[in-house]
Amino acid sequence: STVTSTARYGSLGAASNAVLVWSAHFAGALLHARGDSRRGEPSRLALLNAGAVLVFLGIGADLGGWLAALGGGLVVAAAGAHAVALLRLRRGSLGGPLAPTTWFYVAASGSLVTGAALGGALAADVWPAGEEGVPAAHAPLTLLGWLGLSVLGPLFMLWPAALRPRMSDDSPRAARHSLALTVAG
Repeated sequence: STVTSTARYGSLGAASNAVLVWSAHFAGALLHARGDSRRGEPSRLALLNAGAVLVFLGIGADLGGWLAALGGGLVVAAAGAHAVALLRLRRGSLGGPLAPTTWFYVAASGSLVTGAALGGALAADVWPAGEEGVPAAHAPLTLLGWLGLSVLGPLFMLWPAALRPRMSDDSPRAARHSLALTVAG
């Protein structure tokens, strides 16, 4: 129903806005970035939200798959620009013991780029009929990849801060191994 679609797409849009904003904030903090870690963020948010609205109108309000595919393209552009911004931030940063956790945000952005591109192909009905791999990959990439990786990365920083233990010297290596395993999964 339209009400269910509205709630689903609205929740995903709100979560995506939060990930885009907070991942830029945490990356800047974890990297001890010089300068403005949020440069370009309003443009990326505008692209993301315009894309989300078009996806909702195309699929949720049933106005057409091509409209949803165009929205998916805008989401791809926003996530790709976010990944580039994070990589630029890494290049000009001072680093720190938790800097490797920012790779979770870069991987999450890559996951959204891939998932939104697959979703756009599904919405535009350009994928061959009967091909089950794309629908099976679209949802995990956009939900578990984009949202899951964005939540898992900061846990390396927030969990020790909440519990107050001394952070292990092995934490950066553990973060890299966890990232490799979760991306592969």
